[in-house]
Amino acid sequence: MRRSSLALLPLCCSAVIAGVAHAEEEPALRLTLRNVTPGKGQLLIGVCRQAEFLGSRCAFTTVVPAQSNPQVIIVPKARLEPGRYAVQVVQDRDSDGKLDTNMLGIPSEPVGFSRNAVGRFGPPKFDSAAFDYDGKPLDLAIDLG
Repeated sequence: MRRSSLALLPLCCSAVIAGVAHAEEEPALRLTLRNVTPGKGQLLIGVCRQAEFLGSRCAFTTVVPAQSNPQVIIVPKARLEPGRYAVQVVQDRDSDGKLDTNMLGIPSEPVGFSRNAVGRFGPPKFDSAAFDYDGKPLDLAIDLG
């Protein structure tokens, strides 16, 4: 398998252990990730501004084991300023920290984006996946595929 030239990965781990906010921290985002294959690798998650989208350095990143379906990830409010963001998720089934692709560059591992955005002949555009975060808790569901 080829490794994607997409700079999507490796995502740097956040200071929040396993992507879950501590009890005293108010959540900014509650991400419900669907179609996760439990026990198969790890989830690489990035909450990105437009300039960071599809890259490895996002406003918030975390790597967590793929444990359940659906799997809920909490992004703490302290880690996210109000603004326009898009979420990108990869189920890194072989835990190598990279998005595997086939010879045509098509992902061979499940990926998902906020607003369940899909691209044509490549990844979705930022605007297709973007949402506005105003500082109030927000629930997002993302289907991996």
